[in-house]
Amino acid sequence: MKRVLFLYKFGILGGVCTQLYHRLTVIPKNELEVHCGFMGNHGAEDLLGGSCELHFSLDGNGMVELLEREKFDLVVIIDTEEYIEQILEMETRPRVLIEVHTSIERNLEYLTRIPENLPYGFITVSEFMREEVNKRVEYLEADKLKIIGNIIDTSKFTYSELQKKEGDPPLVWVGKIDDHKNWRLAMEISGGLRDRGVVHELWFVGGHTASGARSEEFFTYAEECGIIDTIKWFDKIEHSEISKLLRRARNLGGVGLVTSKGESFGMSILESILVGLPVVSANSGAISEISELSPALGLYELQDSENAIKMISERIGGWRDNSEWCTILREESALLAEKFGAEGMGREYWSHIIEICNVE
Repeated sequence: MKRVLFLYKFGILGGVCTQLYHRLTVIPKNELEVHCGFMGNHGAEDLLGGSCELHFSLDGNGMVELLEREKFDLVVIIDTEEYIEQILEMETRPRVLIEVHTSIERNLEYLTRIPENLPYGFITVSEFMREEVNKRVEYLEADKLKIIGNIIDTSKFTYSELQKKEGDPPLVWVGKIDDHKNWRLAMEISGGLRDRGVVHELWFVGGHTASGARSEEFFTYAEECGIIDTIKWFDKIEHSEISKLLRRARNLGGVGLVTSKGESFGMSILESILVGLPVVSANSGAISEISELSPALGLYELQDSENAIKMISERIGGWRDNSEWCTILREESALLAEKFGAEGMGREYWSHIIEICNVE
């Protein structure tokens, strides 16, 4: 029985903890004992409790004391430089795997400071992220960087037959209200649609962590774009409810919109297509890798919002009356569910972890 510890700074209900949860549903329990450690507990215990051994308050010397006491076969550090710095000070270091999820430039810079003698290897989620890691870790050999995609909850994000509903079709944007996700561009595109007489609503899904100043800026910019009356902001929504909201948008003939300046994987795009909602997205980060898999995804260049407006205009409201579109979405959903479900992607991940644990 091999013992593995996952370390991540933020014990929050976000993307990393969600991935840990999905992986743990298919863990080979007869081969691995899994522990997860965080500096704080902001929902992680509710999500992961009962699936693994949990450790919190791992700041200061807490993490080092845990490693010295438990003797893990492998420690997986996820985008947390503080843990790396502490392990570097240990006389006897554990075998370390660095897992990279963030695609934000400034948050990736910690990779440049990892000495060659620390990591056994790296793991990340897309070919785009492979390039980002390689740019920052000059000593990295090809066989020491593994690409394994994220897992999508195909029990919730699943296709069901279209049930047409009456109402204005929504343009659905999912994410944090920050510069990286590029929320202002979504408003500008919505304004462009309005100027062309394209009837729609603009739904923002997420963003409850936005500051008061950012929220004020959000509504001020909506007024400047002339779309304040078309916006619905679902800021506080449980992840388990997002699939229902996307399905509702689909039934209204809606379209997903992505304006991000860079995505490491493109989770919200895949979740949308899985429920049968077509998406128009900026061609940034790893998103083009999804378009190779799915004709239900239309791409535009970030500097070419006119093309985004054109593609949305061609789709929104009318696509659900096109039998070819409906067939594409149904078939794409089935293909993506097989590729990114827990059974396939999760077992590939654990096989890699076990392989590293067994290296002498």
